Amino acid sequence: MIRRLLTIVVLAVFCVWLISGMAVLFWSSHDQARPADAIVVLGAAQYAGKPSPVLRARLDHALDLWNRHLASLLIFTGGIGPRDTTSEAAVGRNYAKKRGVPDSAILVENEGRTTSENQ
Repeated sequence: MIRRLLTIVVLAVFCVWLISGMAVLFWSSHDQARPADAIVVLGAAQYAGKPSPVLRARLDHALDLWNRHLASLLIFTGGIGPRDTTSEAAVGRNYAKKRGVPDSAILVENEGRTTSENQ
């Protein structure tokens, strides 16, 4: 009886995992990008002026959208952490400028430390 119950539980967990994985693959292949007034990049960690992997992924995605002409303006957010010398927004701005985005297409909000403070 216990063996049968354990088998059912293991199969149920496996099915949930499989369905979740399939959902991620399905939705990740659907590009829902459409024209907008601006592309907002929320801040994430930066290390001595270099974006963390999370921030770099956000920046690369925003630059891809900008290069596809889906918006003419990039807005970078994120303030300065307790031991940081530069803001996350400034790191984003520098990253975009090095990749050909003109200053006229960039806005920076570097006062907020949380998403709600960036509003």
